[in-house]
Amino acid sequence: MYAMTPNFEGLADNYSKNRPQYPQRMLGELKGLLPEGRLSVIDLASGTGISTRAISKALGERAEIVGIEPSEDMRRRAEEDSKDRPSIRYEDGTAEDFSVGDEALDMIFVGQALHWFDRPAFYTEAGRVLKPGGVVTIARNTRNWRKSELVAEYEGFHEKYLPGFSRTERELDAAAELAALDWVDRTEVFEEEWIRPMKLPTFLGMAQSSSKVTQALNNAGWDDGMAELTAIAERHMDGDGFIVLPYVSVMVCAVKTSG
Repeated sequence: MYAMTPNFEGLADNYSKNRPQYPQRMLGELKGLLPEGRLSVIDLASGTGISTRAISKALGERAEIVGIEPSEDMRRRAEEDSKDRPSIRYEDGTAEDFSVGDEALDMIFVGQALHWFDRPAFYTEAGRVLKPGGVVTIARNTRNWRKSELVAEYEGFHEKYLPGFSRTERELDAAAELAALDWVDRTEVFEEEWIRPMKLPTFLGMAQSSSKVTQALNNAGWDDGMAELTAIAERHMDGDGFIVLPYVSVMVCAVKTSG
């Protein structure tokens, strides 16, 4: 399996501008799993706050949300982009130790990051800090290479320049892992397919916002790699200069036992 230590320093502005959003209809399902009244929520590996602000929009002002992010560069951009959201703040921390008291949280949200975690350590920590009936939510946006030659070629670029990388490595069976935990009462899975049209600059910006793609570009030789990515996009561009990426968004929710 391909192994890499994530390094998002220097990517924050590009990341904030070009990463995809989460479908609000899917996030709206969280309201049916959470109690009424004030909510204490942590967004782990919150990056530039894309997921943090999306959760805030879905749950409303009753949710006090702390984004936990180890990258200072990412937190800086998140704070800038969230300055009009008084119910959001950001702190340094990791998924394996985020310095919260026992049974203190209504929800832990993880977007696009579970594959970076020491998952057994994270699951133990989540079981400790969630209230009875609390929810851990694992969400991801995945480019659907099974339905797009463009995306299949783009994933092939990763595999070509990152030895050991597999396009399926992010497709962890989070539902099965969570269901096997002794503190989990039940799991629910929500899924939504959607498309993201974009022009070439956005496609290339999205690519360069990824720590894995930047490593692949370095391995390829930056200029040669960018030329290869441009050629991939141009092969699938329509007459108006748009390319279309199909996505599938998956949200796995595990509810902690009440007693």
